[in-house]
Amino acid sequence: MKNLREIPHVKIHLIALVWVSSTCIFPALNEELLTWKSFLFGAAFYLYILAITVPFDIRDLNYDDPTSKTVPQVFGVNIAKKIALITLLASGCIFTFLSDGILQQVVLMIALIYQAILIQLTTKNKPELFYSGLIDGGIIILAISFCKCV
Repeated sequence: MKNLREIPHVKIHLIALVWVSSTCIFPALNEELLTWKSFLFGAAFYLYILAITVPFDIRDLNYDDPTSKTVPQVFGVNIAKKIALITLLASGCIFTFLSDGILQQVVLMIALIYQAILIQLTTKNKPELFYSGLIDGGIIILAISFCKCV
C-alpha cells in the first residue's frame, strides 16, 4: 500500500496543505477569525509553500521514484523553476493585496526576491544547508513581513 506522499502529483500539495493548516487554518479557527482575508492569506501562503518546495523536488530528482511525478520529473528542472517563480509571483500578488503598509510591502518583497534568487540557484548538487538553511530559513523573512511590528 502506498502512503499519500507516494501518490503521483500529491507530495508537494500535501506539504503545502500541512503548512497552511498548521499556520493559518487551525489558528484562525481557534481564534474564530476565519474571514475572507484569512482565506486569501491561506491561499497566498499555500502558493508560497508550493513555490519553495520545488527546489526540494529538484534536489530529490535522483532519489524520488519516477512514478512520483514531481514537478521537475514531469516538466524538467528549468520549467519547474519557472513554474515555481510564477507560483511565487502569484503568492506575492495576494500577499501585497493583504499587506497593511509600505514597510510591510518592502519586507515582503525582500522575502519574495530572496526566495526567487534561491529558486534560480537551485541545482541537484547543492549542499543540504542550501535547502534546510537558506530556503527553509527564508520563511522567517516572510513571517517578519506580517508581524504587527512591521
